Amino acid sequence: SKIIPIDSEHFSLSYLLGFPKTSRPFRNLYITASGGAFRDMDLNEIPHQNALNALKHPNWQMGKKITIDSATMVNKLFEILEAYWLFGNKNIDAFIERNSHIHALVEFWDGSVVAHFANANMQLPIAYAIQLGLGLPESFLHSFHTNKAIPDSIISQLDFQNKNYQLQKIESARYPLWNLKSVLLENPKLGLVLNAANEIAVEAFLQDSISFGTMTQIVQDSMQTFNRIHFKNKEEMIALDQEVRDYTRRKL
Repeated sequence: SKIIPIDSEHFSLSYLLGFPKTSRPFRNLYITASGGAFRDMDLNEIPHQNALNALKHPNWQMGKKITIDSATMVNKLFEILEAYWLFGNKNIDAFIERNSHIHALVEFWDGSVVAHFANANMQLPIAYAIQLGLGLPESFLHSFHTNKAIPDSIISQLDFQNKNYQLQKIESARYPLWNLKSVLLENPKLGLVLNAANEIAVEAFLQDSISFGTMTQIVQDSMQTFNRIHFKNKEEMIALDQEVRDYTRRKL
């Protein structure tokens, strides 16, 4: 099936690539992360943090699960896998961009790099998905008023002047699970293990049964234990998912 992504990072990659009809060959894809609740905390303090502190996201108010995944950088591992499945390429990386204005970048074979800047508003990718999915004219994306000759933007225009934009490397000392990125790209099916183990660990963390550092260790342990998985069909996939969940629960 034809998939039109509306997750902001993958929408931005599609936007930069010209969407499926005119997609240009590229060298590397990059997505961005906010950094989560502990992006500025002393490294020695992070492992001992509880759920209440991990839910204090610096940029957003989101659901509890995704906010914890933002603090561990697991959400970005999932998005790396999404990008692989959507664009069929393993040259994918991520950076921290604290303003949440730059959502993705594409490096082309000529050496140039383009970035997508926009206010974070899901109306933008949803509007494009509707327009492209239903084959509507481009005018669908514009909003005219009777007293205006120029259409309004879908979302509020971004004030990018006098801003400090930096793309920071995601450090494994702060985000230990980020070390799983290369392993996941080598065998993308390991995303099943990451998802299953992470859901069990996050649930326990939100119930204050384990600390932030223990949650990370449990996910790492499950990934190491199930590092050579194979499944051929839906039934095998469901059985493996349950096996990983049962194993992770025993480690709590």
